[in-house]
Amino acid sequence: MKIDRDLIVKEALQLLDAEGFDALSLRKLAKRLHVQAPAIYWHVRDKDELLQLMVQALYEREPENVFPNPARPWTEWFVDRGVKLRHRLMQCRDSARLVIETPVSARAMGEAFPTWRHSLTTYGMSEIEATRIIAAFQSFVLGWLHFEQHAPIQAFMASVMNLDESYRFGLEALAEGLRGRIEGKAVGPR
Repeated sequence: MKIDRDLIVKEALQLLDAEGFDALSLRKLAKRLHVQAPAIYWHVRDKDELLQLMVQALYEREPENVFPNPARPWTEWFVDRGVKLRHRLMQCRDSARLVIETPVSARAMGEAFPTWRHSLTTYGMSEIEATRIIAAFQSFVLGWLHFEQHAPIQAFMASVMNLDESYRFGLEALAEGLRGRIEGKAVGPR
């Protein structure tokens, strides 16, 4: 079978979804691709690079409203984007764990992060405020998903709350709290 980087990443994401993060290995991936493991190294330097490419592929499927629209409050964008990102990441088993545990790729982060930060600064916030908003957003979304993708915790959470409503509530509360901090309305240390 002729392989290329895109096929390797696509198949690696399918392997992740089928068997989970702990079962992800280059040997298993090679078997799924019907090649020997060394053939993968022609396209991917090592497992860390493969993981980075997988994360990048998940985030490249961004929803159409990836950047805020200055005609709408940034808090609406924040919540809408969080809902869409959760939906997309829930389609692949252990996706939150993949993102959390993958060594950060400067290339992948370097392409998106400044654009996100710049988009948020168009609302009049400082770069540090925009950076903090992005960090809070990522932490909330990935933390929630990490719990939700862990079967025992997910079962408990589902038994005591509507997960969709509670997730949205959490995003809205976080967005409003951040808005209050930026506008100087929140009480507490800055």
